[in-house]
Amino acid sequence: MPSKKFLEKMKQRSADLAKGAKGSYDFFMVKEGITRMRPLPVGEDVEFGFEVTTFFLGKKHGTIISAATFGEKCPIMNRYNKLKDSKDESDNKLAARFKPSPKIVMPHIKYKDENGKELDTDNGAKLALLSKGCYQQTVDLFIDPEQGDFTDPIEGYDLKYKRTGKGKQDTVYTLTPCKPTKLPKEFRKIYDPETMVREMIKPYDEALAIIREFIKDPGEDSDDEPKKDKKGTNSKKKKRKSNL
Repeated sequence: MPSKKFLEKMKQRSADLAKGAKGSYDFFMVKEGITRMRPLPVGEDVEFGFEVTTFFLGKKHGTIISAATFGEKCPIMNRYNKLKDSKDESDNKLAARFKPSPKIVMPHIKYKDENGKELDTDNGAKLALLSKGCYQQTVDLFIDPEQGDFTDPIEGYDLKYKRTGKGKQDTVYTLTPCKPTKLPKEFRKIYDPETMVREMIKPYDEALAIIREFIKDPGEDSDDEPKKDKKGTNSKKKKRKSNL
């Protein structure tokens, strides 16, 4: 029988999902205030950030990484382009609601407090979703000889991400490096950002259902269906040419 503590946790999970908070569980988000996180090791001479194409599809579905990140077919991108290129102004306005946005993701662990005393063990290692401006600050810290490699498991350090403002126009991010500390042993391994991103790409049919629900489409448009090759299977995945 599940413990009382676990049942309480699942009750909270159910309540969050009912509120449409699913997206917040997919990534670590830099919310208003200070979020303390530790970038994870990605291997020698490997860029720790990975650029992705995202869509924000409301509170219910949150931020979704598009398969177009890897040059693959994405029904959400297909529908966006069709609406954007339409001669109907109402279609153009609908497209503007879910315009694709470039973001950077980085593997992190997160702390529940600013002082780094309590690790968020429930979430473990996840990708943190960063704006390009916020990511640039991490790169500047990394190349600063006085700061160095924050991903080093022994000599690395936590980062305090501070966000002020709520809207797109007034949001400002600032980054503060913490004192060097050892990474918890259970996270001292190499993380592959690309693999983590690929694991988050939704299957074509699932992404198609999501975009249809978002724009309240009855699903009668065959232009969004995945094209198949002569053998009746979907086209092979394309290899992503470059990162940033």
